[in-house]
Amino acid sequence: MSLFLVLPEMSLGLIAQLALVCTGFVALLTAALIDIRHFIIPNWLNLSLLILGLAYGATQPDFHWFSSIMALLLFFFIGALLFQFRFLGGGDVKLLAVVAFWAGISGAVAFLFYTVLAGGFVSVIYMSRAWLRKKRALKADPATDFSILRQPVPYGVAIALGGVYVFLSILEHLGITVRV
Repeated sequence: MSLFLVLPEMSLGLIAQLALVCTGFVALLTAALIDIRHFIIPNWLNLSLLILGLAYGATQPDFHWFSSIMALLLFFFIGALLFQFRFLGGGDVKLLAVVAFWAGISGAVAFLFYTVLAGGFVSVIYMSRAWLRKKRALKADPATDFSILRQPVPYGVAIALGGVYVFLSILEHLGITVRV
């Protein structure tokens, strides 16, 4: 399997936009990796992603500021509700909102779809691992033991997987095709 980028004629503005998008993508993947290892997404990483998004918007003549700010606020509000019920951590809420800024309202539904889909997949993996560990350690009865439902899940991974769609959409908007 190989990865190919099909690039249009490169101007200085397009190079700057591409650099910002690629840096944002790397920051998003970094957030996922840190979340896997430590179950935390550092504030500096979320702030970096937001600054990169603002810089990208400043370089894009047709950037929809209102749409992006509304997506950020909407996803932050939804994330804050989920935080109140302990479904998401604080870093997850901030990461969700920042990636929604990059997506804007037009990409928010697809971003949410892919994030929820990935979240279900990641949750099943982590709960299965916890169940197998507990079953081996305690010979627990799987029919009556629901403590695996309280296992932490690095939801930043799911947000990052949803964010992959967002960043690929941005590249497509810039006229850059990614082929696998």
